[in-house]
Amino acid sequence: MDSLLARKTRKEASRMFFETLVLKTRDYIHVEQVKPFDNICIKAGAKLMKSDF
Repeated sequence: MDSLLARKTRKEASRMFFETLVLKTRDYIHVEQVKPFDNICIKAGAKLMKSDF
């Protein structure tokens, strides 16, 4: 997630974090963080892979 937030304002970063939580709640992505303050790994979830765009 750090690479996604590089050069973003605090407002943009907090918005991105919120949207990440929403996508996780709806099972579109899988989010993993091994330990506190470590990088957050984001992967596509099964529901995202089945979505029609």
